[in-house]
Amino acid sequence: MNTETRQQIKIISCDDVNTQALRALIENSLNISCENIARLNAHDYPRHVSNFILIDATYSSASSPTAMAHLQEHNPNLRAALFNVHPYGPQELLVEWPIIKGLFYLGDSTTTLLKGLQQLLDNSHWFPKRVCDKLLDTYRQSPSANIKTALLSRRELHVVDELSKGKANKAIANTLFISEFTVKSHLYRIFKKIGAKNRAEVRCWALENI
Repeated sequence: MNTETRQQIKIISCDDVNTQALRALIENSLNISCENIARLNAHDYPRHVSNFILIDATYSSASSPTAMAHLQEHNPNLRAALFNVHPYGPQELLVEWPIIKGLFYLGDSTTTLLKGLQQLLDNSHWFPKRVCDKLLDTYRQSPSANIKTALLSRRELHVVDELSKGKANKAIANTLFISEFTVKSHLYRIFKKIGAKNRAEVRCWALENI
């Protein structure tokens, strides 16, 4: 009996002519099975199949922050990429989720798409240069002598500082000139890194470590 893991690409998008053409392009060019689905149920995700998930950024039910948080929580080892992303659009912020390994803009050539998908299938990443620059600028920081605070990025420490002042997510977003969704993304990672269960525990951690 062959127990070899079968690799497949699942496209989360509406099943229209464009998606059907994309599926055919991927199957014919990369010689890999490709399936279109309306949604991915995290609890029923077939872990025995090595799937790569391609998410249509114009398909709001799949590219919402809520959907991304659900997938990240239940399938932290999932590998996914976004396509049909508008440059400078809100979906660009979804690259902050660890499961997102690649991003393709609306209007990218088929050559770019296929080259990027091959890189992703080879367990690499594929992000536009501007997105990479933004990620580096956001998360790089000087080495810290405090090991506990070194767990958090510079931006995450800023969020903790504002949260410690009793500010709500919207107020934090306004102060740091970021979106409320980005604040929620930072808080998700902060809670996980420091082992906090709620905002009160984050405040206590900040008092002890910052």
